[in-house]
Amino acid sequence: MLTEIDVHDFCFLFETLFNALSDNREEAKRKAREESRRKQEESGIDVITPENALVKCTGFMNDILTGYNLYKKHESAIDKQQTKSKEIADTQNETVKRLETVIGRIEDVQGVKAPKRPPFPSWACLAYLFWHWPMYGFAYLWQSKYFRRFCFLIAFFVMVMEFCLIVVLALDNKSLHLDHAKYVTVRNWSYVMKDTAAVNRFNKVDLLFEDVKFNREQIDELDEFIRTKHEKNQKRRK
Repeated sequence: MLTEIDVHDFCFLFETLFNALSDNREEAKRKAREESRRKQEESGIDVITPENALVKCTGFMNDILTGYNLYKKHESAIDKQQTKSKEIADTQNETVKRLETVIGRIEDVQGVKAPKRPPFPSWACLAYLFWHWPMYGFAYLWQSKYFRRFCFLIAFFVMVMEFCLIVVLALDNKSLHLDHAKYVTVRNWSYVMKDTAAVNRFNKVDLLFEDVKFNREQIDELDEFIRTKHEKNQKRRK
């Protein structure tokens, strides 16, 4: 029986199988599209179909046609408004030119031109000059280990100087406190011994130093008198 089948029969059978497979594939695709559309409709998603697309395109065309009809209806009014706006702009430009001409003639007649204030640099320019540029240079130098060591050395010296200054101030404060204690001791001793002359001197010195700025001349005179008397006493002893 197979010997009776020729090549044309094989081709016919092969074509029949291919068409059947193609139909099954198309049917599967159609069912998949319908299932997807059904799921979208159930979820509330607007499904784009040829019918919906046609309706939307029709609505867009109607809107465009309505706008065009509105424009054609008011075309003359729009043209008049544009013409009027152009005339106003031309009038303003002409007025500005005339004012510039008049101002130029007045300056030529008077021989003095109005001073023009130089533009003040913006804060961005100032920040660039006094902050960004110095910080950029410092960051560039900081990449060098020698520059970092130099900065650390300067910071160390400053710290040492601050420590030394604190020590000096502490010693000076101690010396001043000791002098004050001596002054109070001598004054109290004079009071106890009823040395009227010494007590009067202490009172006079206290009165002078209550207002140093006002009594500066008298204080200088007193210092000069003490120095002179001390020199004379030294000469007598010799």
